[in-house]
Amino acid sequence: MKKRVSFYIHQPNASQPMFNLIREGNELLTKRDDIMLGLFFDVSGMIPDVPNFTLMQHKHLWGYDTNVICLDILTALSAPYLNIGRKLFYYVQDLDWIYEPRLVSAHREVYANNKIDLIARSKSHFNVLEKVWKTPVATIEDFNHEQLAKTIDEYCV
Repeated sequence: MKKRVSFYIHQPNASQPMFNLIREGNELLTKRDDIMLGLFFDVSGMIPDVPNFTLMQHKHLWGYDTNVICLDILTALSAPYLNIGRKLFYYVQDLDWIYEPRLVSAHREVYANNKIDLIARSKSHFNVLEKVWKTPVATIEDFNHEQLAKTIDEYCV
C-alpha cells in the first residue's frame, strides 16, 4: 500500500519554495514507488514547474485518505476543522510572526493545536519553534526529497 501525502496551500505561486516543492516532489517520486504525492489548493494560481503528481482543488481532499502537510497559515488554520487527512502537519516556511506581532494569535492557534505536528524548514527554525511553541517532528530543508522521504517513513501511515 502506498503512503499518501498531500500538500495543501491556499494559493500556489511562482515562488522559489513552490518550485522547490515540485522539483523535490518529482525527484522523490522517481526514487520511491511506495509514495503518492498530491498538491491541493483553495484558489488557483501560478505553478512554476510541472508536477508529476496530483494537482486539485481542496474540495477533493475531503474524501481522500491521505496525510496532509499545510504550507501556509491559512490552510493550517482551516485544516483541523475540515476533517481531512489521516495526520496533519504544518510546514513552517517562515517565522513571519516574529516580524508581524499581529499574526501571533493566528500562529498560536496552529502551533498549540495538538492535532497538528510542525515541520521546520531549517535547523534554526526548529530551534526557535522548540523554544517558543513546541518541538517540530522533523526538519525538511527546502522540501529536500531525502528528508521528506524520511519524515514520511517515520510519521505518515
